[in-house]
Amino acid sequence: MKTYTFRRGMRPRLWVTVLCLAAVAALVAIDQAVKQFILTNFEGKDIPLLGDFMHIYYVRNTGAAFSLFQGRTVLLSVITSVMIVVCIWLLVRGLPRGGFGKAALVLIAAGGLGNLIDRIVRGYVVDYLYPKFINFAIFNIADSCVVIGAIIICIYFIASEKNPQSRSGL
Repeated sequence: MKTYTFRRGMRPRLWVTVLCLAAVAALVAIDQAVKQFILTNFEGKDIPLLGDFMHIYYVRNTGAAFSLFQGRTVLLSVITSVMIVVCIWLLVRGLPRGGFGKAALVLIAAGGLGNLIDRIVRGYVVDYLYPKFINFAIFNIADSCVVIGAIIICIYFIASEKNPQSRSGL
C-alpha cells in the first residue's frame, strides 16, 4: 500500500478544496431540484411570488443571458465547460488564496454547471424567476450564482489592485 506524505500546509488546502467542491455540488443540486419542481408544477403558469415584485414564470431558454445566442446550445455548452474547468482547476490549485475569491469561483462553477446540465439533458435552460416590476429577463438560481460570482470576482480584483500583496498567488 502506497503511503502519501503531505507537504507542510497541504492538508488544510486539501480540506478547503473538498469544501469548495462540496459547495459546488450542493448549489448544483439545489438548482436542479428547484428546476425539476418548476417543470413539474408551473408549466404555462404566471404565479406572483412576491406580489408584482417577482413572479414564477417558466420559460425554455435555448440561448444565454437575455436570450442571446438562441439555438447555439453546442457553442454555449463548450464555452460553459471551459469556464467550469478553469474555475475547478483554480480551486484545486488553491487559487485564489483568500476565501472571497474562492467563493466567487464556487458560485461561477456551480451556476455554469447547473445550466450546462440543462443544456445537455434537456436541450434548453429552465428559467423561472421573473422580476416583473422592472420587466427584466427571466432567470434561475444558476444564473444568479454566475452573476453574483462575477460581481464578487470583480470586487476581489479591484480590492487587490489597491493592495497587490493580497492577491499573491493569482
